[in-house]
Amino acid sequence: MHHPFERAHTGAEIIVIFVHGFIGSPNQFADLAELAHRKKCAVLSLLLPGHGGTAREFSKFGLADWERHLEREIRRVASAYDRVILVGHSMGGLLSLNAGLDERLKVKAVLLIASPLRLRLSLRTLWLGVKLTASPECADERVTAYRNSNSVRASLFTRLLWRRQAADVYRLMAKTRANLSAVTVPTTVIHSKRDEVVAFKSAALFDCGLVGAEKRVIPLNKSWHTFYTPQERAVIARELVRLIDK
Repeated sequence: MHHPFERAHTGAEIIVIFVHGFIGSPNQFADLAELAHRKKCAVLSLLLPGHGGTAREFSKFGLADWERHLEREIRRVASAYDRVILVGHSMGGLLSLNAGLDERLKVKAVLLIASPLRLRLSLRTLWLGVKLTASPECADERVTAYRNSNSVRASLFTRLLWRRQAADVYRLMAKTRANLSAVTVPTTVIHSKRDEVVAFKSAALFDCGLVGAEKRVIPLNKSWHTFYTPQERAVIARELVRLIDK
């Protein structure tokens, strides 16, 4: 169900690479990938190491594996295109922004969606955890969005195996904060005020820290961390088109 996908486009000068977040899925980007392909771009949606299987498989991998995989995949495809655009959700955005520091990878723009520089814990996070593990038949469209984007099969107990991976997320946030001033690629930052995982202050931290890059910071009002209203999903699509056309 959760597999990487890649679509070439004859004569394409741009490839858009999509990078999911912690326990995320390539499927999260199906609509955006289709949009990019219609705009005559090649597209690649990654599955990071350890994802797409069980909690025990996930526990064998960490930040270094995810960074290497992203760099390797960019290098694999970049030589065939003039421009690489990275689109990352949550942790995937942080991985993308740091990859953009390497000029050899030809990254020309980065789109960050709900990428954390600070995390938060809300009651909705606990509510979602219960719904996802105890109510597999829940028809709530918001819960369905989280279920479809979760590529790691895990119970509340097996999540205890992920202490190293959780620490890696904090390590990546610290690394990104330290690197913000060195970023020079145009960067679009999209954050929702109702995100139950990422503190909305992250948007302000990106805004203040990206001193050397052309930047746009776009707030959303109604979406969650992984669930997006149709109207606000359209905002994300519009920003992707802007980067492609530019």
